[in-house]
This record gives sequence, C-alpha cells and structure tokens, in this order.
Amino acid sequence: MSEEKHIQIISACHQLFLRYGVKSVTMEDIARELGMSKKTLYVYFKDKKDLIMKVVSGYLDYHKEQMDAIFAKKLNAIDEIFEIYAKNTKELGEMKTMVLFELRKYYPEAWKKYEDFKRSYIPSCVEENLNRGKREGLYRNNLNSRIIAIAYTNLVNLIFETDQFGEKEFDFKTLYLELFYYHIRGIASEKGNEYIDVQIKKMGLSK
Repeated sequence: MSEEKHIQIISACHQLFLRYGVKSVTMEDIARELGMSKKTLYVYFKDKKDLIMKVVSGYLDYHKEQMDAIFAKKLNAIDEIFEIYAKNTKELGEMKTMVLFELRKYYPEAWKKYEDFKRSYIPSCVEENLNRGKREGLYRNNLNSRIIAIAYTNLVNLIFETDQFGEKEFDFKTLYLELFYYHIRGIASEKGNEYIDVQIKKMGLSK
C-alpha cells in the first residue's frame, strides 16, 4: 500500500469512528466512504480488528507529532500547558463517549495500545513541564514532579469513566476544563497564578 493511500484510509476511518462509533461502522461502510470495493479494502487490512489497531496507532502518532510541535516552540511552562489544553479541548469536542467505551469493550488489543501510550508518554511530558515550571519560578518548587505527573494523568483518565461522571450531566470539555484548573492552580506559585490570570483573560476562558 502506498503511504498516501494508507493515510487516506486511516484518516477516513478515524472520522467515521468519531462520528458513528467503532462498533456500528462496518467494513462495507468504510469501503463506500472511500469509494472502493470491500474486496479492495481487505487487500490493505486483514479484518476490522487490524484496521482499528492501525487507526489507533495512526492517531497516537499524530497526537505525538502535535505535542512535539508544541514542545519545539520552547514556550514557558504555563504557555505550553495552555496550548496543550487548547489542542486537547478541540479533540474532546469531536469525540463521542461511545468511541472509547466500544474500543475498550470490543477491541481490547487496540485499547491496550491506547492505555500503554497514556501511561508512558503523557506522564513524562507532564513531569518535564513541571520541572521546567519550577525552574522558571512559575510553579511551586516544593512539588514532587513525578507524583503530580502520575496523579494528573489518572485524573484526566477519569474524564472517560462514564460511571464516575454522569454522561448526560457533564460533557468531555466541561470535565477537562475543571480538571485543568484544578491542576494548574494547585501547582502554580504566586507568580505563576498571576500569569495564569492573564492567560485566562487572554483566551476568554470562564475562570
């Protein structure tokens, strides 16, 4: 398969899954969306499980590329975390609860890949941001960066636990905003909190 065709299929599948969920979208639906026969689609993927694994891998690679692009800007720790917040909020606005629920229930191998990524990559990014924020005087320098990084990652994971938060009562974006404030206000120094106030006003956020 050419790289271009691979990206085209993965991207189309990603959008279909976000829109309709993972379970309900069939290989026939995907083939129709791409304007190809189901037989041709099976030339590229063994089955739906194989396709979903590649969609998850592609999403994680894309997420890492976006994060690396933010890190490359060499922003201060608070500006960086606000950029990450904006990126994640956009993604959460496009995501339906059922996508992750169905992935976890029906495609455990793909779910494990997603979970492994969250447990390794994300805490390391948070820890690096915390250490830099302490050096810049924007975060409290008595923080244990490793503990906070792991705790924050677990808090974010709670967003996707619909048995913890009522699915109809809170949407992803509302939950993420509250946890975001809980995190940054708890780690910021006096100087950092003053800077956060400026950024919140600048971004037009609610608090």
